[in-house]
Amino acid sequence: MSAFVSKLAAHSQRAHHPIMHVGKTIVVIPDIHEANNLDRVETAIARAKPDLTVFIGDFFDQWDDTPRDAGRTAEWLAHSVGRPNRIHLFGNHDLPYAYPGCPALKCPGWTAEKHEAIKVHLPEMAWASLTLAHWEGDLLFTHAGWSRNCTPVDSELFKDPKAFLDDQISGAWAKIPDGGFHWVFLAGRGRGGSNPCGGLTWCDLREFRTIPGVNQIFGHTPGNLGPIPNEYGVENWVCDTSNRGEGVRHYLLVANNSVTAHWLDGAPVQRKGGPALDVYKPVAGGAAIV
Repeated sequence: MSAFVSKLAAHSQRAHHPIMHVGKTIVVIPDIHEANNLDRVETAIARAKPDLTVFIGDFFDQWDDTPRDAGRTAEWLAHSVGRPNRIHLFGNHDLPYAYPGCPALKCPGWTAEKHEAIKVHLPEMAWASLTLAHWEGDLLFTHAGWSRNCTPVDSELFKDPKAFLDDQISGAWAKIPDGGFHWVFLAGRGRGGSNPCGGLTWCDLREFRTIPGVNQIFGHTPGNLGPIPNEYGVENWVCDTSNRGEGVRHYLLVANNSVTAHWLDGAPVQRKGGPALDVYKPVAGGAAIV
């Protein structure tokens, strides 16, 4: 048995989190990808009246998009980052516009024309408002998820996951001047990378493995919505159901230490008999492909 597996087994014996400990009502908006219904997103947030709104990232790039689409989204984002009680996370499609030319941050969809359109509306200082991860109580928000199989073996992870991840993220930002080659930023094999699993902005749901004691919400893998089954008693949820035709379709609501999925009009997503939501299909390995 490897050292990592031994630590994992020992930790899972003593660190189940049957419920989350989050003292706020939170609306979680999934990947936007230049959605054409941002007005409806704002209406949904206003209707829910949350204490906090978390945007999962990937604000930019879409199939057959134009610089005008990018500029429109940048104008909205510049306004949104200035509003109180909002958290905006970096997605893999956002980082190349914030740090153009950084080799490790390259992503399909980026164009110089869209970059110029974004710069018109989104000043460089606005990018500083975005972050790679946000903790609220014992609930972690990232764009693509923090998977145990891409994390360097380190006992500090099990002592204090938040401190460990904060340290890793600081190390990743420090790598930007040298190309950004740090696991936090890199894609896994499922998305054309060389790592076993993608980092915080690239982890594909097929690669994701639960970390004991860490409740998580993330997006990134298209067509997925619902809780991720796991053996550790933690809440892991994925939400990324936006598309070019309909824009943003769902959001998650964190309230009373639980998570529920809602259509953009506020109606709850109905369950179909089992533990999974009607648009969620669990497959082997704790992942979901729809």
